[in-house]
Amino acid sequence: MRQVGEKLDELAEKHEVDLEELQRDESFVDTVMQASHIAMRNSQDEKRRALANALVNSALPEAPDAAERQMYVKLIDDFTAWHLRLLALFADPTAWFERNNVRPPNGLISSSRADVLKAAYAELKHRRDFCDQVWKDIHAAGLTGVDSLQGMLTPAGAMQPILSERGLAFLAFVSEPDSTA
Repeated sequence: MRQVGEKLDELAEKHEVDLEELQRDESFVDTVMQASHIAMRNSQDEKRRALANALVNSALPEAPDAAERQMYVKLIDDFTAWHLRLLALFADPTAWFERNNVRPPNGLISSSRADVLKAAYAELKHRRDFCDQVWKDIHAAGLTGVDSLQGMLTPAGAMQPILSERGLAFLAFVSEPDSTA
């Protein structure tokens, strides 16, 4: 909460938000309360960071409406850090590999999105059931139109972004303002 307060102070200094107005905004206060309860019972740094970013993004003029914010904060609660990592990866795999200085998969003739995931996170190489479940959760939430990471594609096809508009909006909501996942 201290970090959120500092970030809101920075935004107020830049005249991007009015702190007094935020305190009177019942839907913003609802979002703060919802996120605070989740943060208090969670030890995963990535989820706490996502919640903090969600609060800061909720204060901005272009914030999603109250109903969307509630849905997005609930997704943060329901998801694990792995859900957030996969979303960030598949928002733009090529950019993710460049940003993280990781070598992308080197399929010559065919590849799959599962190969992309294994190249990004070697620790998931032998956890197909886990990865499939995480992806099913993401798909069920409407954050992608692609229902499976399996299936052969061209190497270029496997590296294509696959998040839906809602998925991109959610990812922006849980990311630091003015940053990419």
